[in-house]
Amino acid sequence: MREKIRNLFSVEFATVFVFAVVKSYLFYSFIGIREKRILLTLLTLAFIILIHLSCRKMIAARVFQIVVSSLMFADVLHYRYFHQTITLQTVKFITQLPAVKGSVTQLISPEVFLLFLDIPVSMYVHRKFKGNKVQKGPLILIPLALVLLFSVVNLEPFKVINSQEFFTYHLNDLYRSMSGDPGNEVLALSINDLPARKGEPAKNHLFGVAGGKNLIVIQVESFQNLVINRTYNGQELTPVLNKLLQKDTLYFNNYYQQLGRGNTSDAEFVSQNSLYAPMHGQAYDIYSDKEFYGLPWILREQGYKTVLLHGYKKEYWNREKAYRGQGFEEFISEENFAINEIIGMGISDKEFLRQSVTYLQGLGEPFYSFLITLTSHGPFIIPDEYATIRLLPDDQGTLFGSYLQAVAYVDYAIGEFIKYLQAAGL
Repeated sequence: MREKIRNLFSVEFATVFVFAVVKSYLFYSFIGIREKRILLTLLTLAFIILIHLSCRKMIAARVFQIVVSSLMFADVLHYRYFHQTITLQTVKFITQLPAVKGSVTQLISPEVFLLFLDIPVSMYVHRKFKGNKVQKGPLILIPLALVLLFSVVNLEPFKVINSQEFFTYHLNDLYRSMSGDPGNEVLALSINDLPARKGEPAKNHLFGVAGGKNLIVIQVESFQNLVINRTYNGQELTPVLNKLLQKDTLYFNNYYQQLGRGNTSDAEFVSQNSLYAPMHGQAYDIYSDKEFYGLPWILREQGYKTVLLHGYKKEYWNREKAYRGQGFEEFISEENFAINEIIGMGISDKEFLRQSVTYLQGLGEPFYSFLITLTSHGPFIIPDEYATIRLLPDDQGTLFGSYLQAVAYVDYAIGEFIKYLQAAGL
């Protein structure tokens, strides 16, 4: 016992303690937690120290440091991209990282590597003061018991700890994955489960005005309402869309993104089905074997042909498996397009939209087509020939400046698409 107490005041332990404080505080700062940050820092610090003292061999302590630092690093990058920390559900999509490597690179900033600083420092201190042998015991039971306690107790303030503290969050996620509990699930309802409709729905002057007409929906990648009807340095950012809004247009400017961990694919799911996306994973993975009675199915019942077009790989975000359950009869993907102009992740929006018109012409009428653009995906790198916005010196080479160029290009591509449709008689 004396030996253990004496080792608590060793240089090595002091080093581990100090860097554990720094690591924990930085982690919560990097992922934007402000409320209860001190409490969470102290809890994570306690877990790190107790687990460190439980490691009987130095190699175990090093492995623990590497695992914790790496997972924190992954959490920070994932949070910066998805505004959520990583889960086991999302790990399976790690193979998709090369496709968005440009965006991932932008997320990495030098200060994030401070999460690894404790590893070389503690190794140096251990070698320099190796005479201080730490007599460690089976203290691992203490942090594990605390983590389990916080994970299963669903009372305040345990809810905050459960959902935000590093160790309890990931242990909770592990428990859900192993137990098969997804955390939240869309309930399957039959038509008989729904309350009886009383009378006909209210009809206004717009009811049925588009009956039998073709429907084309374009989901634009990373496009925000903030650029509509706005100018920058005297230049109109979206002249095509602005013109469309001037006449015969319904403009829903209170349409907000409701995303889980699938971003673009979750946005598709929400828009087609008027349902929230799952928060613990991405919709097309979790619901790949389910059918949803959304817009595609409803229009199919009205005699519409339903088709989805996207200029990227059909297996990305598990789209190929999920679209049938969404009600799409056909999925036109990257392999169906002539990739004759690449911008960013794949075929340029102008070429994607131009070639899409050819497919639409052959569908027969009426049809419902859902088109997903690609060019304005981060990191928003637009070739000079299409970079039409004259940027101020302070905005050149910045993410903001690149984004403005990207949305201006997409607006231009949509204008060309309208011309293609007119030429095709659509």
